[in-house]
Amino acid sequence: MDVPKISEVANDDSLLEAAESAFMAQGPQPLIKDTGPRKSSNHWPSDEQPQLASQAEDMASLLLSNSSGSAISERLQRFAKDVGNLEGRASKYQSTIQRLQVQLQNLTEVGSGQLVAQLREEIRRLREENETLHSAVKSNTLKQKIPASQVPGEPGWVTVNNLMENNTETMSMMLYPDSPLMKRIDELQNINAKLFQANKDWHTKWEQLRQSKQAEKEDLAKSLEAANEEIQKLRAEIVSLQSKAKEEKDKVGNSRHKEKDAQIGLLKEQLTVFMQDFEKEKREKKLFQEKFQKKDKEYERLRIEHDKRVNALQTEVRLGEEKLKANKKDIRGLQFRVAELMDEVKEQKQRGHNATSRAASTSATIASATAASATTESATTASAKQPFIAQHQQGTSPSSSTSSQVYPSSTGSSLAKLYGSQFGIGHRQGPEELPGAWTCPDCTYINYPDRTVCDICGYKKTFDDLTGFSDVGELHSRGPSIFGQGLTLPDSVSEVEIDSSMDSTISFLQIK
Repeated sequence: MDVPKISEVANDDSLLEAAESAFMAQGPQPLIKDTGPRKSSNHWPSDEQPQLASQAEDMASLLLSNSSGSAISERLQRFAKDVGNLEGRASKYQSTIQRLQVQLQNLTEVGSGQLVAQLREEIRRLREENETLHSAVKSNTLKQKIPASQVPGEPGWVTVNNLMENNTETMSMMLYPDSPLMKRIDELQNINAKLFQANKDWHTKWEQLRQSKQAEKEDLAKSLEAANEEIQKLRAEIVSLQSKAKEEKDKVGNSRHKEKDAQIGLLKEQLTVFMQDFEKEKREKKLFQEKFQKKDKEYERLRIEHDKRVNALQTEVRLGEEKLKANKKDIRGLQFRVAELMDEVKEQKQRGHNATSRAASTSATIASATAASATTESATTASAKQPFIAQHQQGTSPSSSTSSQVYPSSTGSSLAKLYGSQFGIGHRQGPEELPGAWTCPDCTYINYPDRTVCDICGYKKTFDDLTGFSDVGELHSRGPSIFGQGLTLPDSVSEVEIDSSMDSTISFLQIK
């Protein structure tokens, strides 16, 4: 049987470890020559074990083709497992044989005495043979019967376990040499012989591998020792070189030591000067920053004040412009009002002349109807009553106009005194009985002529009301006429009196 070369598996550590473990696990095996009758067989295990036969064929083909060691190791491991299974089956067969022997013994007890006698004779003979074999083993007679050419390890030797303790096989072979069980036992013995040969080959291979590895280990140890010696030499050289370098450094350092000290001293002095300058600049910078912060704060304060003043001035300018615009607008309105008033005054003068001419025509009739005592009073009050007569002739009442008119307090008081003295009014009458009374446009209350605010609702008279240009209806009296019963209207009003009353009204409006 060919064995793989050492060079093919020398580098496969897993294969070496597996082979070593398999070889050591098997342990020593007794070698006994197979001297009994054995049928020759040139074939592999029978078809009852096809798996084992196929594995044995694969292993043989691998060994013959010198395949890789790992594949052979795997095949051998699986083959060893199958052999273990076969040994288990062999033990089962042995237990079956023992059971059959018990049954046979029972049958002999029940059967004829001749069969029992034969069996007893066979048992006795087997016992004697067993004793003979025991004695032969003890006296090494078996070794003397072995031919010199057949030594342990050669083909023809098989491994047998507990041969002396189990005699049932010998008895069965003697009794039933051609039985299927005996054939199976022969096949198993042949397989065992082949396995023993394979084990032997692997043992030889293992010894060769171990020797080669041992030689490699010795070579590596020698090379390692030489490398260590080389390292020691190199370390010694390094130490010597370091000492030489240190000596050279000391020599060079001593020559330059003084120069370096002088340079270091000069650098220290320069560093001191630089530090002093730096501290001085730092203090100056700090003072400058403080001054700058103060100036910055002062500038910020002045800027805020300036902004406030500018805003205030802008506000004043804006208010002044608005006020100027309003004053200009008021002036234009007043100028327009004054022009209208002048036109109105001219119309009033024209109406006064017309009223005077009409009053002259009717004065004769009025004078003839009055008594002699009333003639003097009529002449005295004619100038005051003439405007009312003119307004009465035009179809207006003394207290009504296109707008509520307000006379100056001096004029109103003089008129009140005049009318009171002429018409005998000695007490203060209601506002509707006084000339110049005005009606509030909100609550229609008639107020006194000298009032500018309504006594009921607080309405304030506007500029149009003061100038007499507001569109207000006629003022109707809610009481008796101011003239009373038996009083006569004034005969005429002179043009001078009308002009004086209009001038006082215009001056009052200008003051307002």
